Amino acid sequence: MHHCRSVVQARDDLLEHKALLSGARKLPVEIISEIFSQCLPEVDTSSVIWSPEPHPNQAPLLLTQVCRSWRSIAIATPRLWSALIINASNGSPSHSAITKLWLDRSRNVPLTLTLLVRATDRFDGGRRATSYEEFVPVAATKVLTMFISHLPRVRALALLFALPVIRAIPKLHPVGDNVCNQLEKLHLVTSFENTAQEITWTRSLVHSAPNLRHLYFDSSMVPLPIVRGEEWCLRLRTINLDAAYGIPPQDFFLLLRNSPELVQCVIVMNLDESLNHLTRWDEMPKVVHSALQELSLSSEDIFLGNVLNLLTLPALVSLKLSTVGDEAWPHTELMNFLSRSLCILKELKLDSERMTDDQFLIYLGLVNKSLRALYLPTWKSTSERILQFITPVKLKASATLLGSPDPSPFPLGRNLPYLETLSFGIAPHQYIASLRDFVEDRCLVNQGTKPRLRAIHIHLLLPLISGLSTDLDLALKALLDQVSDDNSLTLKITSSHLQFPSFVYV
Repeated sequence: MHHCRSVVQARDDLLEHKALLSGARKLPVEIISEIFSQCLPEVDTSSVIWSPEPHPNQAPLLLTQVCRSWRSIAIATPRLWSALIINASNGSPSHSAITKLWLDRSRNVPLTLTLLVRATDRFDGGRRATSYEEFVPVAATKVLTMFISHLPRVRALALLFALPVIRAIPKLHPVGDNVCNQLEKLHLVTSFENTAQEITWTRSLVHSAPNLRHLYFDSSMVPLPIVRGEEWCLRLRTINLDAAYGIPPQDFFLLLRNSPELVQCVIVMNLDESLNHLTRWDEMPKVVHSALQELSLSSEDIFLGNVLNLLTLPALVSLKLSTVGDEAWPHTELMNFLSRSLCILKELKLDSERMTDDQFLIYLGLVNKSLRALYLPTWKSTSERILQFITPVKLKASATLLGSPDPSPFPLGRNLPYLETLSFGIAPHQYIASLRDFVEDRCLVNQGTKPRLRAIHIHLLLPLISGLSTDLDLALKALLDQVSDDNSLTLKITSSHLQFPSFVYV
């Protein structure tokens, strides 16, 4: 028995000595630190709501639990602690400790910080809160206060609030000039109305970042004081102002004039029709922006024509216009804008109740050879004329022989040959033959000789009834079979009808 124990002990000693001779122990600390850095989960502030919080089973905390050596190296590597996501919705007191741990260990490296606070229906001692501020977890205000103290080295900041966290911090001082000198990306989401503290602090945060490159602002607040100003947006490259009330047209043009490096612009313009009569369009200077490549603009249709008359965007490759109202679609103004800009559009979305098929077909003719992505309205059924225009020549000709003439004013050969992405709505059994032809010739592989769509979104305005059209059923079945075997194709079919659930194939 003693002999057996000696053998076991000897074997254990041998394993320990082999561990000491492991190649991993011979690696320089710098190499191990770099390997550790590659173990970190990716952080994307554009989809940060779904990003994971710190967890013991993930790096960097996991790396501190393996051995003393790894723990020392992990703690001594500041960039492992440079990104932090805190969901303070449940008010856990551990959030403050975690935040302090991360901020201390990150030392002086640039930070990527995210604070998420969802709405909760909490009670305090059986008493429902009497103001929205009382719903804000104390942990959220503590974490935000710690974030603010480290603003000078924050490179990316996301504050996603469904509760008035800013308003719940007493005596919150505005951010000083140039304090956020390293801030390049700012993502703000809030669902509350203006208060003096919220406006003052948010504006000071934005205007204290002279090197800001990306701004995303989604709020019910009116962001007028945030937009106005010059120096803060000199280096701005992307901006998304998705505020419920929008911004006046003059602030939109002011933003363009003050942002010479702007590449992507998503704007909701103020939807108050009365502002059109108060806006002195003839006194507003025209804007030629040579860097802007993507413009997405939502506005009252009464504004759009005047806005287009003042714009020239020669570098534009993506145009998305969405309007509401009862005024006529500004066809002439849009044609003049495209002619004046001489831009080569690769992505197009035009969404308006007032635009006619004749007008839309003219636009498709203009961008026929350059367009890569087309987004048709999904709230209404795409007309057969548009669907046939997208469908290749031979099928359009066969449809004509069947007694369904193509009224398009363009030659049959113009069918967006380089289109890769398409989104549209349709009542599937309204144009069975055209939809079948579209699926067969724009989506399915044809001996590898014809370019086909790579991303498709079909929104069904009516449920798809199997067996009503055998040819269409077979075409859709072939498409689904192809998607299952082809990783390069993305298919999304949605429906507003509960009996037909939406699905996505990737």
